Amino acid sequence: MECSIINSVGGVSYGSRPGASGDHSFAIHNNVIDGILGSISFNIFDTGSIAIRTKDNLVRNTRTGIAIRTLPPSTVRLGFTSSGDRCLNNVDVGMALVTTAATTGAVTIENLICAGCPGIGLNTRLAAGNHTWIARHLTLADHGTGLSAATGQSFDHCIFAGNRTADRVGGPTITYSCLESTTDPGIGNLSLTDPQLLRPLYKLAPTSPCIDAADPNGTFAATDYEGDPRKSIGRANGATRADLGADEYVYAGSVRTYGPV
Repeated sequence: MECSIINSVGGVSYGSRPGASGDHSFAIHNNVIDGILGSISFNIFDTGSIAIRTKDNLVRNTRTGIAIRTLPPSTVRLGFTSSGDRCLNNVDVGMALVTTAATTGAVTIENLICAGCPGIGLNTRLAAGNHTWIARHLTLADHGTGLSAATGQSFDHCIFAGNRTADRVGGPTITYSCLESTTDPGIGNLSLTDPQLLRPLYKLAPTSPCIDAADPNGTFAATDYEGDPRKSIGRANGATRADLGADEYVYAGSVRTYGPV
């Protein structure tokens, strides 16, 4: 679906009855949802399987940006993929992903810009050991708390900036990330480092330490949140190495639609 939903009492929502079965899939791409009580919201009681893919959505000025929840007695197998979504200035939480102990599945969140929420930017509470998990190249900025995640959940190549209470809580594993107000011993991290984000687009400034700071041996999505090649030349006479966060700085200049580099 591709829609604009402005100043409405609802957004895009799915709610099943307890014990509902069957296999379902949803593709929610290229939508603008702005200034409403609703959001992109799934409250799942199912016992079958559900595949949800959100891509390139802008959800802003809502109560919750994108929320995926499984609820008892759900034993659903959940597949959730978020790529290039932007959750901005939402009241309670930018993106929430919370599952029951009986839920299994696979989750991938990449190239997310989540910013400006007075509460929590990204809240991920998944049943321990039940999911395969990738969370990579996220920009979590200007929240009360940037990230709330369960112990053992891993996040890499992320940017945490301008979060007033904490960059992250709950014990996640952080690697190859920039944390403006926190020290983290994870490999490749830039602790207590200003990522030099250019607001309001949350792109990297030309002098950002996040440019070319990715794992040189890492395997990443082909592009950043706006379609620029993920491994681009970011410095004069530099190599094609990936950056941290949702935006990839392109030394030659971005030709994409979300603003100039």
